Amino acid sequence: MITDSKNLCNRNHVNPWFRLFIYITIRMKKYFFGLIIFTIIISCERNESFNYFAKSLKEINISDTNINVFIGNIVVADSSLYLLYQDIESKTLYKYRFEDQTISPLFKRPVNSVFKDAYFYEVSIKAFDSIFILSTDRNSITLVNDSGVLINEYYISPDFTIISKYDNPMEYINGYIHVCNSSKTIGVAEKEDRIKYYKAINPELKIDFSHKTFPLIVNPVGQFPESYSETGDNYYDFFPTRCINSKGQLLLSFNADHNIYIFEGEELVAKKLCKSEYIKSMNPIPEDRMFDMAYLKKYQFEEPKYDRLYYDKYRDNYYRIVKHRYKIDNNPEFDCENHTWSIIVIDADFNIIGEQKFKNCEYNYQVFFPAKEGLYLLQSNSDPQDKTIKLVLLEI
Repeated sequence: MITDSKNLCNRNHVNPWFRLFIYITIRMKKYFFGLIIFTIIISCERNESFNYFAKSLKEINISDTNINVFIGNIVVADSSLYLLYQDIESKTLYKYRFEDQTISPLFKRPVNSVFKDAYFYEVSIKAFDSIFILSTDRNSITLVNDSGVLINEYYISPDFTIISKYDNPMEYINGYIHVCNSSKTIGVAEKEDRIKYYKAINPELKIDFSHKTFPLIVNPVGQFPESYSETGDNYYDFFPTRCINSKGQLLLSFNADHNIYIFEGEELVAKKLCKSEYIKSMNPIPEDRMFDMAYLKKYQFEEPKYDRLYYDKYRDNYYRIVKHRYKIDNNPEFDCENHTWSIIVIDADFNIIGEQKFKNCEYNYQVFFPAKEGLYLLQSNSDPQDKTIKLVLLEI
């Protein structure tokens, strides 16, 4: 059973200090209240210094990037580890190979002009002879090789609207393409429409590429939390983040919901509470501010949320990223100390091991990859003139 993560004293096991001081207080009744207070401090204090990612093993500087870039994600292809990133202006995709520190374009020759403007999160690499590119306009997924040769284009049923997001990219996993699903017929501007949307739409699609069957088998998966579908509240959250564990189960995490949802096939088999101690409340967007662009920008910057969800196949753990609340009005000048985020470390049975806090001005979870050798994480860079991509490998 998952306990409320802010009640840190109740996690996993009873602190041995607790047992000791209970024994002492029984023997020394006149000090009872003082010892109880001290016990609470000692038993809860350990989490304040929780340091799961304790040691920096090495830093990686990718300096041959004299361009403005979108920094993408780390992928494994043809048994090697690569970082993808993209030139903002030309949309050219590059790959950095960790093994020999080499940089090269993802495609040896330009791909078909219809697909050349794809963003990195619309590209998924099975191998360099099998690269998938998503086209929202065409509602299709195209298979090409790294020479830009088009192998096939797969059109998805108009019953579904495929989309890939920056924080939830298209992924090829175990013979399936995972993408987000939306709707072209149900709006989200009004509360009544959002209730219809939340109840009608499966936010995730699992597209079967494991067999040579046409048309492709598209499995809609997932459902929105009851707190969304019952209220129609808008948290600017229509696409949950995902991960797949070693059992092949799909896990979905929503921005404004403390639970993680576990699916086998299309069936919801479990809902696990994995709550951050740093999220005290989450506020929906007021109905009268839905089209206030300045307010929406401020809302997205300030409001806390659960961000990406990762599975660590080497340690059979999960990592849930948490963006903390940050009030601009209280910090007219950027305050590094208070602009923070954290990682909830969760074991295979969905017990919370702990939660580690980071400063956004030091580390950025835009690149986050648990590897056998440790955790690859992006280092923040406040100098706009410095084009270097800086990564760090943290010991786990």
